[in-house]
Amino acid sequence: MSCLRIFVTELHSLEWVGIVLARIGVGLLFFLSGRGKLFVPERRDQMRQTLIIQQALPLIAARAWGFPHLVIATRVVKQKATQTVCLT
Repeated sequence: MSCLRIFVTELHSLEWVGIVLARIGVGLLFFLSGRGKLFVPERRDQMRQTLIIQQALPLIAARAWGFPHLVIATRVVKQKATQTVCLT
């Protein structure tokens, strides 16, 4: 086999690494976004003011927008970390 064919075969067998890294990266971005919206007072106040301007319910909506990001991101990172550990 030529060196190029071996290289391409190896790339196909390792393509899951890029996928896992991309998903963990997106999960971390969602996690940091949700954490900032829930636990950083300045960001929470900024978000509350934005929701007041939009005429949304400020106290409920601020928590409602941040919490799903935090939960979903935590689940994505946990799932991908578990899959990575199971592959090795």
